[in-house]
Amino acid sequence: MHIRTRIARSFGCLLACAMMLGVGACGAQTVKPVQDAQGATMYPVKINEAFQSLLYLPLYVAKDKGLFAKHGIVIDGAIGNSGTGGAALTTVLRGDAGFALGGPENVAYMNARGGKTVSVSTAANSAPTWIVSRDGTPLKSVADLKGHSVSVSAPGTTTNTLLKEGLKAAGMTYGKDVRVHEVQQGSEISTVVTGRTQYAIANEPYISQSLEKGLRIVYSWTSVYPEYAYSTFMTSRAFVEKNPQVVQRFVASINDALHYIHGDRLGSIAVARAWFPALQPSVLSAAVQRMIDSNVYPESALITPQAMRTAMQRQINAGNLKAMPEYTNVVNPLFATRAESKS
Repeated sequence: MHIRTRIARSFGCLLACAMMLGVGACGAQTVKPVQDAQGATMYPVKINEAFQSLLYLPLYVAKDKGLFAKHGIVIDGAIGNSGTGGAALTTVLRGDAGFALGGPENVAYMNARGGKTVSVSTAANSAPTWIVSRDGTPLKSVADLKGHSVSVSAPGTTTNTLLKEGLKAAGMTYGKDVRVHEVQQGSEISTVVTGRTQYAIANEPYISQSLEKGLRIVYSWTSVYPEYAYSTFMTSRAFVEKNPQVVQRFVASINDALHYIHGDRLGSIAVARAWFPALQPSVLSAAVQRMIDSNVYPESALITPQAMRTAMQRQINAGNLKAMPEYTNVVNPLFATRAESKS
C-alpha cells in the first residue's frame, strides 16, 4: 500500500534507461490490432503500475467493469508492478509496456534530461494525506503541531515532504519545533494508538483503520491542495505518435472509470474488495468513500494546468526539480479533453 517510494530509486531507474537507450530514444512499437472471440477488433496494451494501490482504483474499475473492452482495449497479460513510478516509466521507454502508472514527477525528471515522455490521463488527484490524533482537536495549519510529537514515514515519501514543507512555510524546523518520529510507511498510526506520539500523518487505508481504533482526523492536505496531479498514466511521445488511436481509447476508458466511481460507489467498492481482499470491508468502504469525497478520484481524466503546477511545485520545493516545466512539456491534454467531450 505504499504511496511513494524513495525518489532516488526513481532517478536511478530513469538514468539507467537513459544510459542504455539514449535519453530521447524509446522502444515504442505500433500496436497491432487483434480479433476477440466475437470478432471485434481489440488493441492489446501492457500496463505497469508503480505498485498496487487503492489510489489506482480507476485502473482496476476500467478493467473489471469492461470499460477497456468497451473502447476496444485489452490488457496484455497481468498488470505489472514495478516498485516505483520511475521503474514503471522505464518499462515504457524500453518498449516493454505502453503505459506506466505513477507520479508525474517522473515525466519531469526524464524530460529535464532531454527525454520525450508525457502524462496523458490522471489517476489520483489532490494530496491524499491526513493527520490524525486521539483527542480530535482540529488543526488550523501544520504550525499547530509546534511543541507536539508526530509520526511520519521516512524522508523521500510524499507525507514526509508535505510535513517538511508545511513546517518550513511556518518558519519552523523539522525535528526541533516538532518532535518527529520517522517510521516505516504503514506503521504511523500505531505510535498514536500506543501513546508514543500525539499525532500521525498517513494515507488511506491507514487513515480509515485509525478511525476504527478511535482516532480522529484533525487536518487534511486534500483541502490545502484540492488540485494536485498525484498519480498519472504516463507514456512516451513516440508511443503517442505511433498509436494515437490506442491512446485515445485508453484514456476514454479511464475517463469512463472515473465517471463510474462517482456514479456507483457500491460498485466501485466491490471492485476494490476484489483487488484488496485482505482489507477489512468497513475500512475499505470508508477509504474509497473518503477519496471520492476528497476528489482524490477526480471526475474526469483531464490533468489541469493547476493540478500539474501543484505537483511540480512540491518537487521544486523538495529540491528534486530546478524549475517549473511547461505544462505541455509534461502533459498532453488532448486525449482526455476529447474523451470528456464525448462522454
